[in-house]
Amino acid sequence: MQSGSKRRMLQRRYKKFRKMGEYSSHFRAAVTREVATLQGRMKHIVRRRSRKAIENGDLDDLMATLPEQTTTG
Repeated sequence: MQSGSKRRMLQRRYKKFRKMGEYSSHFRAAVTREVATLQGRMKHIVRRRSRKAIENGDLDDLMATLPEQTTTG
């Protein structure tokens, strides 16, 4: 093997391992869409439960599911 081809082979190998673990823009876009879809579904579920609780007069149950808020002053 000549030193030039060894050098090229080594450069390719380094490039390959440097890129390992990187995500492509397509993967990143797919994950972003998936997160947005899940957030939308959760928002819909929470709103539906809130409306049902208000209609049924179960405000105590609804308030129990919300995180406590603290005020400082």
